[in-house]
This record gives sequence, structure tokens and C-alpha cells, in this order.
Amino acid sequence: MSRKFSLLFLSLGILLIGWYSWASSPVDRDLSNKTEIVIQSGESLDQIIENLHKKKLVRSRTATKINIIFRGLSKKIQAGYFYLSPSESLNTITQKLTSSNTKQMWVTFPEGLRREEMARILLEKFSEENSQPNFDPQDFIRRTVNLEGYLFPDTYAFDPDANTEEVVNRLNQEFKKNIQSLGVYSNQEEVVILASLLERESRKSEEMPLIAGIILKRIESGWPLQIDATVQYAISSNKCSQLNCDWWPSSLTPNDLKINSSYNSYLNQGLPPSPICNPGHTSLESAINPKASDYWFYLHGLDGEIRFAKTIEEHQQNICLYLNKNC
Repeated sequence: MSRKFSLLFLSLGILLIGWYSWASSPVDRDLSNKTEIVIQSGESLDQIIENLHKKKLVRSRTATKINIIFRGLSKKIQAGYFYLSPSESLNTITQKLTSSNTKQMWVTFPEGLRREEMARILLEKFSEENSQPNFDPQDFIRRTVNLEGYLFPDTYAFDPDANTEEVVNRLNQEFKKNIQSLGVYSNQEEVVILASLLERESRKSEEMPLIAGIILKRIESGWPLQIDATVQYAISSNKCSQLNCDWWPSSLTPNDLKINSSYNSYLNQGLPPSPICNPGHTSLESAINPKASDYWFYLHGLDGEIRFAKTIEEHQQNICLYLNKNC
């Protein structure tokens, strides 16, 4: 009889250990997005745990309570703001509850935006959180006049009371961290300009090294780059005076391609004088590691797929076939 009880207790112990191991694991290891949790002063432990469970940050209320109590954290939990992820373990999440943060505002910048577009996103976000934000979009434009290309696109957490200088410094520091991680110390300006072109010319990251190779080969051979994005940049720089503007006009006319601008890569050879947008990590990496090929031309068809060509005749055929041009 005692042996049966021993086996029963052993089995139960194994089951409990297995259950607790499962309950302590991340809810979703692949979901790294942060969720804001607010703990009010005087809020009970059960209320806190219920909120964590409702936000899908923990698997089990019971396991979470056991974890907090047995680790002696119940009296160390603070009131305030917490930014937690379902990719974090139960131990990590409960430990974070002992150190609160100030209120944070999350802002995401897609790759390939001009600084004016970033200013518009920031203004919208700050205005949602603060009726009288310290962030000033026009001050942002003034402070970044020489920083196009050097404001890194990513997801950031900002204090809703952050001022313009703090925001600009944060974006620029993140760029410096990324460019240094890629080992770029010389010819940095050329790398960033090329990466900005790749950001606007590519639709998929795997296209970037090959397009980079074509651009560099054209420059070495004295060919004009003939990149529409450079013309779009020149046109919008001239006509747009408000943040809410079409910064990348898609329909370019023959007259647009004749615009008198150093950024017009149809009229001028080589790279434009400065970046035309703010590139991300992949485009920077591709600018450093271009892929050589026999191709001289490329285009994106109406289906979104890229087509490369070795000769002008092949390229013209691709225009007819994939852009539905009457040739």
C-alpha cells in the first residue's frame, strides 16, 4: 500500500513539475511586441494577476501567484507602468513588476521615410498622449536639416513629455549604433546614400544586394542611374510645404524627369548629393555587400515582382510584358 502511495505521489509530483514548467514558459516566444500594464496604488495581487492573464502575458493565474509568493515578490511589486512581452518567461515578467517605469509612448517608423514623414507620425502620436506636447514638428525639421538618412527607422518608446531635441538625439543615436554594428567607419556617406536608394527601389529585402550591384556598376560605367525615387524626392522637396503632403508622387511625367535638380538621376550621373530617405538595417547591409551580376536594368511589374535584364532590348520587352505598355 505504501509503495502505491509513493508511486502516486511521485506521479503527481512529476505532473505538477511538468505543469509548472509549462505555465512558466513564455506565452508566445515569437511575439516580442510590448504591452503596457498599469498597476494602480492599492491594487490587490489577484487583480494584478488577472490583468496579466487577460492581456495574455501569463499562461496561468495560479502559477503566477505561486511564482510571486514563493519568490518573495508580493510586497515588492510597485505601482506604475510596465512594458511586458508574451515572449518573456514568467520569472522575467514577475521580476519586472518590482521596478516600474514612467509612462511610455510607442512609435513605429517604417523604413524609407523622409524626415518630414517621420515628423508627421511623431506629431500624431505625441498629440494622442498629450494635449500640449513638448514635441514640435517644425523644430524637428530644423534640427534634422542635415540628418536625412541618419534617423534610424525602428519602434521606439518615448516619454509623452519628451521634447524635440530628445527625440532627434534618440533616432540619430540608434542610427550610429546600427552603422557601427555593420563596421562602417569610412565612406559612410556613400553607404547611406546608396542604402536610401535601395530602400525606395526595392520591394523585398532579397532584391537589395542585386539592385545595389546594378547601381554601382552603372556609376562605374558612367551611366545615369535613372531612379524615379530621386526625381520624386526633388519634386516633393520643391512643392511640399506642409507635413500632410504626397512626398512620393507615383505618376511622373516626361517633364518631371527634366526637373533641374542635383537629385535628378536622369540628368546627373553618380549618386545624389545626400540620402533621399532614412534607410533601415537591411538596406545598409546590402549597400555594404552588393551582389555583382550581368544585369544592367530592372523593373517591378504590375504584379509587384522584379524583373532583371542584361540588355536594353530585354528591358524594353519587360516593360511591354509586365507594365502592359503598348509597344
